[in-house]
Amino acid sequence: MSLCHTIYSRSCVSENLNSVRMQSLVIFSLCIWYVCASVPQNLCYLKGNQQACNLYEDLWQKNLDVAGDVLNSKFIQTMQSGSLPAHYYITFTLQDIYYLEEVTKMLKTMSTKVKKPEDLKKFFQDRYKSYSDYTAHVLGICSLTEKSIIKPQAAIKNYTDAYRNVMNKQDPIYFVIAMLPCSRLWTHLADKLQMDDRNAYYEFKADNTGHPEKHFKPLLDKYQSTINVTLAHAIFRSNMKHEKAFFQSALP
Repeated sequence: MSLCHTIYSRSCVSENLNSVRMQSLVIFSLCIWYVCASVPQNLCYLKGNQQACNLYEDLWQKNLDVAGDVLNSKFIQTMQSGSLPAHYYITFTLQDIYYLEEVTKMLKTMSTKVKKPEDLKKFFQDRYKSYSDYTAHVLGICSLTEKSIIKPQAAIKNYTDAYRNVMNKQDPIYFVIAMLPCSRLWTHLADKLQMDDRNAYYEFKADNTGHPEKHFKPLLDKYQSTINVTLAHAIFRSNMKHEKAFFQSALP
């Protein structure tokens, strides 16, 4: 075999090897892309030797079953169809006013109790003002001066007691988490309700549109490393179940 032929053969082998390597690289890249594309978004992942999550979204995703139960509740479905008897909606509204006033009082406490960090203090101050203004608005619509005439039913009393328990026994960030189910669920319901302004209950949908993420997610992202994730999930799910009990009790 000539030297030239030997060099040519080695060149061919080298080219073949390069071709194989290129194909392998392409296949490897496609595999990496497929794996990355297949990973569910907003779920937990490993960070070092610890599990990390997009906590704001993970709390919600793990409670979609409860959200579905609320959406399919008799109260929501008959409200969506427009066939809900008016007195049930009035009772529901009065119970909600009790909830609003109780949570507003707790937010007032938190807004003065929490001195730092500054962003957490501001959260409670802003939420207190928002709840206070909205409660006054609803009381005005209903021609009520106070909620003392409202007798709380078991579902809403248990719910506000759960809030108070978190306020008294847990760090302030967990009260933020306790508030999140209401904000996420009601905007979710408003988004899913299929009704227009010809429905007598359209106001429920119109009043509950919004983006709670802007109020809650930055705080959960910032303080996630200090949050007990197990406790956070327990508080969130507990209050989701209280929401479910409230809606189911509104039209047994």
